[in-house]
Amino acid sequence: VKKTAEQIYRKLGVPNRTGGPYGIEFTGFRNLFLQFNGGETQYDAIKIGVSRRADEHFSFQANYTLGRARGDVDQFRLNASFVPGLTDVNGDRSYQHARSDTDTPHLFVMSGTYNLPLAIRVGGIFFARSGFPYTGLVGFDADGDGVTTTAGATTGASFGDRPASLERNSFRMPASVTLDLSLAREFRLGGRHSADVRFDVFNVANRRNVTQINNVIGLDPANPPATFGRVLNYGDQRQAQVAIRYRF
Repeated sequence: VKKTAEQIYRKLGVPNRTGGPYGIEFTGFRNLFLQFNGGETQYDAIKIGVSRRADEHFSFQANYTLGRARGDVDQFRLNASFVPGLTDVNGDRSYQHARSDTDTPHLFVMSGTYNLPLAIRVGGIFFARSGFPYTGLVGFDADGDGVTTTAGATTGASFGDRPASLERNSFRMPASVTLDLSLAREFRLGGRHSADVRFDVFNVANRRNVTQINNVIGLDPANPPATFGRVLNYGDQRQAQVAIRYRF
């Protein structure tokens, strides 16, 4: 819709009498933003857990989740819900139905603590999950709708424009695996006074977990550019910290 001179140069606080889309004849606002989400997402999962209650020396628990998430939209923000070519709020979104952005077929978490002599405690957390899916994009505004965004891995990629032969989120990043360990000791200082000294190491194996990939595949998925699927960013590498807690 082409804006009139009154709309462009109207002073702040002056009502808009020109009207706008969706049959809105009058609004007292300078701009009116209508956000509508007509999509749907379904998540199904089975979770299996095993645990051992803490006793004098040892406690342990492990959980595995087998999940599946499918839908035609993710979140409600423009960069995650925009459907190319959809001009009617009640329009057909079926060609967007595929894996959700957070679809995680496998998720496993295990943690435990063990008490050693001399008031020393050892603990650990192991985390592993399937990589998140991502969409292969053409890398430009292929449908000519004028909507582009930096939501993709490459700046300026048109979020919704993908090759016709590919469904949304048809690719998947590598699995993410981390192991965190801790070592702590309590020192009795007399009476109600005590101190805990704790040493933590995160991502002990220093695994390079992928968090961002170049998802520009071009117009022909059978002949993608050499940069498609290239890793752009990793999660945190190995880190360590020392903490002291004083009780009184």
